[in-house]
Amino acid sequence: MNSNYIVNGKCLAFHGPLLYEAKILKIHRANSNIIETKDGEISLDSNGSIIPKDLFDINSYFIHYKGWKSSWDEWVDDLRLKEINDENLQLQKNLKFQILPKRQQQEKVQQQQQQVQQHPQPPTSSSSTSSSKSNKKKSEKDLDQRKKHQSQEINIIIPDILKSYLVDDWEKITKDHQLIKIPLNPSINYILQKFEIELYNGYNQLEILKEFLIGLKLYFNKSLPNLLLYRFERFQFLEIYQNLIAKDEDQDLDYTEIYGGFHLLRLLVIFPSLLTNVTMDLQSVSTLKNLIELLIQYLNDNKSWIFDFNFYENCPPSYEFESKSV
Repeated sequence: MNSNYIVNGKCLAFHGPLLYEAKILKIHRANSNIIETKDGEISLDSNGSIIPKDLFDINSYFIHYKGWKSSWDEWVDDLRLKEINDENLQLQKNLKFQILPKRQQQEKVQQQQQQVQQHPQPPTSSSSTSSSKSNKKKSEKDLDQRKKHQSQEINIIIPDILKSYLVDDWEKITKDHQLIKIPLNPSINYILQKFEIELYNGYNQLEILKEFLIGLKLYFNKSLPNLLLYRFERFQFLEIYQNLIAKDEDQDLDYTEIYGGFHLLRLLVIFPSLLTNVTMDLQSVSTLKNLIELLIQYLNDNKSWIFDFNFYENCPPSYEFESKSV
């Protein structure tokens, strides 16, 4: 468990593809029957609290999103949380910039330009020589630090139409309380197979392409339950998971065979942030960035059959009730 996460402490938390400020209300340690709260430790039995089954055997946190109703409070794992620091605050801004409508993006750029115009660089003078040297050294030091972490920075451009799909996807699920029909056709696995076939004749690093697709599917399977699903979707996932347990198929489950393009797009938006702790050389970063952008371009070029808002369906009242317990 990250020692920096404490009860009543603040953090950033993923909800879908975006990061929001949140407050940690409770902490549950892996496989423990104790929950830490601001009033002390309480027993799971006496409190009657529900820890989602997929979070019980790992460290988990009950959080409240700043500015949101308490009905959005939920249990999350370490993957969903990030500390509040300059790097992660910048990541939060970058994700918002990727997904906000184009008009809001332009307004933000204009505001930044106005700030630059309002705060021009002061002219060099004898009285400011010492300060200038100090700032130069600091800039060189910052540049060295950026170079050290350059292998971990992957900036991906998302086409405007795909950004709008992400926003519509979020609204349909969180506001309209609709669900994507699962299993979905075309599945992520099918989409990636078609993508590989299209690149096969024109890409000269086929082994790297295969490794990329295998790794992407592994990341998707690992991230789906707690990172890529909105809260309203989790009871649907739990039903699918329980059915597979009953059939003894859960160990070999590949979620890319039943989920589709919208969930793949959610992963690609946050994929660079999942690689922040992975050390890569500049060539590997360049290759990975190129493959991600090629895949995003493929999704954009084939959006007519990959993304269909007829994939969504209304839920029965019973689902609305059951989903609140997850």
